[in-house]
Amino acid sequence: MKKSIEIITILILIGILISCKSNYRYRAYEFDRGIEWKIIDGIKKPFPKTYVKKSIVFISDSTLNYNIQYGGIGASTTIKYKIDNNSLIIDTVDIYNRKSFQGFTNEIFGVKIQYSNDSLIDKKHLQKYYLKK
Repeated sequence: MKKSIEIITILILIGILISCKSNYRYRAYEFDRGIEWKIIDGIKKPFPKTYVKKSIVFISDSTLNYNIQYGGIGASTTIKYKIDNNSLIIDTVDIYNRKSFQGFTNEIFGVKIQYSNDSLIDKKHLQKYYLKK
């Protein structure tokens, strides 16, 4: 009896693992902050134009995480999306039905972004995200 319960448990676990497989590929895109050059002590040095870090991480075939970080403080939200004709269309609310995220309501919610495998381009807000390698 004990042996048959172990076999049934193993078969159920194998069934669950096989059914959960999908062709989804994890992808993370980082915001291109741009570089400006400053001369310090006679040496030309690169500095980011903004200290805000942003990223869009596809966590499944229908949800993504939008992350924003100022220095050591950051926040993240999960939003549903769909891809249609090389356009990433982000839902107007997050998965918790909230329409705002740390004051960035218009920046990410309801946005349509040009999508390709190596970059995301938000023409409305003039922002570019590049695939993190």
